[in-house]
Amino acid sequence: MIPLILIAKKDEEIKSFLKNYIVNNNFTRDRIFEIYPLKNEILISQIREIRKELMISSSLQRLFIIYNFDKATMEAQNAFLKSLEEGASKNQFLLTVENQHLLQQTIRSRSNLLNLRKPEYNPKNNDKDILFLKKLAGSTNFSFLSDPTLERVSREEAINFINTLILYYRSKLIQNPKYAAVLKRALSLKSLLESNNLNPQLCVDNLLIFIFKTFRMKE
Repeated sequence: MIPLILIAKKDEEIKSFLKNYIVNNNFTRDRIFEIYPLKNEILISQIREIRKELMISSSLQRLFIIYNFDKATMEAQNAFLKSLEEGASKNQFLLTVENQHLLQQTIRSRSNLLNLRKPEYNPKNNDKDILFLKKLAGSTNFSFLSDPTLERVSREEAINFINTLILYYRSKLIQNPKYAAVLKRALSLKSLLESNNLNPQLCVDNLLIFIFKTFRMKE
């Protein structure tokens, strides 16, 4: 499987993602291997231990989590590339980093990068999204799905948009109990988006269609 590079500054962001990821992918404790830095570094000896484990045949997929991989020595990173060639197809590697640019370009190019850093909500930076949500409230058909705001949404943009949507509808919760259903759906999709390789564009479209249908249902 394609390795995941998890970019985060806070431990709780990583812990939250890993908890959901392990549950959603049915990894049991005996198939999870965690590697932490020794003396503030990931050493080549630790990667060699991973390679030894990869040599043991397993019918079930294993999960290797290497914490603070941006602290890996160049020798360890080179050895990790070799490990990918030997066991990536049957195993999942998760690398946590604070600065992905400290990793070799070859490792980054062979991995999916997932930014777990929670965006700070700034109303001035979300005016466009607020205007779109107001427009959605007055929509009578699905033409809102072709709005330029929604074109080629990246994972990070999708999460930012859902965060804005949650804050927007939470402020209106007292006006209509249906907003509770919208918030529940938004939080659920956001969690799935953060912990799985969901298509961000389809995720946003799914949420907006749900909102449209929710408020077009007869009382």
